[in-house]
Amino acid sequence: MTFAGTKGWTTALESIKKMYDAGCFQDGATSAGFDALTNGASSGKILGFFAPSAAAQQIMQAAGGHVKLIALPVGAPQGTKTYLSLSADQGVTASAKTKSPKLATKFLSYIVSDKGQQEYSKQVGTIPVNVSNDSSLLPQYAGIKDEIAKNDTRGYAPTEWPNAKVYTDLGNGVQGILTGQMTVKQVLQQLDTDWG
Repeated sequence: MTFAGTKGWTTALESIKKMYDAGCFQDGATSAGFDALTNGASSGKILGFFAPSAAAQQIMQAAGGHVKLIALPVGAPQGTKTYLSLSADQGVTASAKTKSPKLATKFLSYIVSDKGQQEYSKQVGTIPVNVSNDSSLLPQYAGIKDEIAKNDTRGYAPTEWPNAKVYTDLGNGVQGILTGQMTVKQVLQQLDTDWG
């Protein structure tokens, strides 16, 4: 299987270009950084974006209560199933060289417990990893509760890719497509070369 040989990748990148051409992105989107996302979201000028849930929590706090962000699924193309993409962008660890291994083990055991996940998630503004029913969801996740209940989830693909260059070139390639400096075919061929 290759990027260039997978219809879904071609369709996805072509769709981004179509959305850009239709004016779905903000002015300057071809060179905007993460600050454009956070500033636009916290001022209520952006309809939607893809970001870790902790970033969404920080944006809402920065807006002083004026902006409420919610999680919604990105619909899959007709005839295919919609999945939630999950990634671990935060974690808790203990050093193997700690002077208190029993205490560290006890703390880590608490963090992965239902109670610990509830508290950790409340502090960082994310869904508990071990969520088992709708009642434990934070309100901003009501829009994806059905996918969570059905366990319609997949890991965030780039975390399993063989090297970071694939993801970097995907981001650069999307910008290249939007500016007309690259074609969808060129981007996908570059990703296949990166993959090795």
